[in-house]
Amino acid sequence: MPKINILPEEIVAKIAAGEVIERPASVVKELVENSLDAGATQIRIELYGGGLEEITVYDDGEGMEPEDLRLSVKRHATSKIKSLSDLYSLLTLGFRGEALASIAEVSKLTIKSRAKGLNTGYEVYVEFGKEVSFKPSALKQGTLVSVKDLFANLPARKAFLKSKRAETAKALEVIRGIMLSHPTVKWEVFVEGEPYFRIEAGSIEAILAKLLSIDERYLLTKEYAKLPYHLKLILTSQEKVYPHTRYLYFFVNRRWVKDERLGKLFVSLLKKYYGSYGFPAGVVSISLPPQLVDFNVHPAKWEVRFRREGDLFHLFSSALEDLFGRRSSFIKERTKREGKEEIEDLPLSFGRDVYRVSESDFVPSYELKTNTLQPQEKTAEKSLPSFEKKYTPDDALHDFRLIGAFKRSYLLVERGDELFIIDQHALAERIIYERLKAKAKEVRTQKLIIGKTIPLDEVAFSRFLALKDELLRQGFIFKILQEGTILILGVPDYLAGEDVEWVLRSLLEEEVPSLDLRDELLKQASCLLARKKGELFSEEEKLYLVERMFRDSLFTCPHGRPIFYKLSLLDLKNLIKA
Repeated sequence: MPKINILPEEIVAKIAAGEVIERPASVVKELVENSLDAGATQIRIELYGGGLEEITVYDDGEGMEPEDLRLSVKRHATSKIKSLSDLYSLLTLGFRGEALASIAEVSKLTIKSRAKGLNTGYEVYVEFGKEVSFKPSALKQGTLVSVKDLFANLPARKAFLKSKRAETAKALEVIRGIMLSHPTVKWEVFVEGEPYFRIEAGSIEAILAKLLSIDERYLLTKEYAKLPYHLKLILTSQEKVYPHTRYLYFFVNRRWVKDERLGKLFVSLLKKYYGSYGFPAGVVSISLPPQLVDFNVHPAKWEVRFRREGDLFHLFSSALEDLFGRRSSFIKERTKREGKEEIEDLPLSFGRDVYRVSESDFVPSYELKTNTLQPQEKTAEKSLPSFEKKYTPDDALHDFRLIGAFKRSYLLVERGDELFIIDQHALAERIIYERLKAKAKEVRTQKLIIGKTIPLDEVAFSRFLALKDELLRQGFIFKILQEGTILILGVPDYLAGEDVEWVLRSLLEEEVPSLDLRDELLKQASCLLARKKGELFSEEEKLYLVERMFRDSLFTCPHGRPIFYKLSLLDLKNLIKA
């Protein structure tokens, strides 16, 4: 008897629906994209129960005729493509004919639509894949879609969703992203029947500033054209940066995409202008002939492939150079006081002494010159680096030899017959993490003289509410001022004096799956406090970092990434022979 069976059509349909409709936010995305393809100038969205109870989307687009309305809920029924060649010259957001059929399989779907020129509208009602009714319906021009009881027939999928608040936040995040690609549309959003926000048609800059709750003066704009491409950049200035790239939106032919390769390429070029202290928010909008891009990559159409990906590097590089006036760097290298030579790298005291690298303060009794130690007179300058132990020529140079640094990011260290290539940021981060961890064994709260107000978007605020009891246990004192705004009144003592808003945003605005909140806070804080790649470290600091690495057997950064790569003399000989 054969073991392989052909799946029933009902199961096939549900599997396909699961690929396209992952959560309520997926439904919102598909319905809104259909509205935009229909030429809507105003869109109204209503969410109930996180989108699981009901999602309603109305648009004033061209509407559908009765025959098209009935076909629209059938799988692979679409007005957007007619031949294989159309798949490679897409001008619409939707094209597969899967969205409405997939939604219909996992919900109670009602669509009312009235096409231009018709005196009446029509309504189709589908319940979990089965058409129940089709009849005339009163409706002004456009289309109204109602999705109820989402995933009621798939309890396993429903069980993996988050809270209603979290699902609402995800849906709102999708709406915000799509809004930026279509600024000429008027948007109205209601949550649980109450107005949530209303955005009038306007410029991308105005909408972005409103969504980020910042002044437009923080936005830098540049349009750059190099055939066959047109690029529009809108980025927050270096005065307004964030600890993540979540507010950096990428659009290709007005389609919002979340393509990892595209994002990494652009972010890698930003470091030249924003240093290592954060990322801008903004919009990166690319327009190009549809034949040069493929959107048929991801089930939810989040990813994209370019026919000539190499062009993007030159496109981004040229636009950023024009935007920032060909500056080589935003962050100036720090120098010692006037009359003294330039610091080569990182001070371990970091201003306020605390948790950077050492708890004790004393002035080193030597200076370093070309890998030799020369005695010097002690001074009372408290700004000099502090160490846990004093180096002497014997214990500093006997066990290892610091050869130098490569690209101000990697230390080259000789130890015995082995060469260590060390990521100095990862090592500094691990040392700081260990210090914070030792300091955080007992929960102590440092009250703030002046409270810190932190506005959060829906996703971050939802995560905050889920974690607030644990944050209290970790030593935070806070007050919820209103929906989406919190006031920090006290922090754990190991965060006293640090940028607590940056640490909390890193924790709340990024997807950070962790069962240990204290440990995650320590990781975020140590990453913030550690020197970044490319920043200057003094010779004393380099020696201190390497000595700690060997002494304490530090192999990975707090996030688990390797700190060093080791190459033996034999390995090197074999590589050269090869």
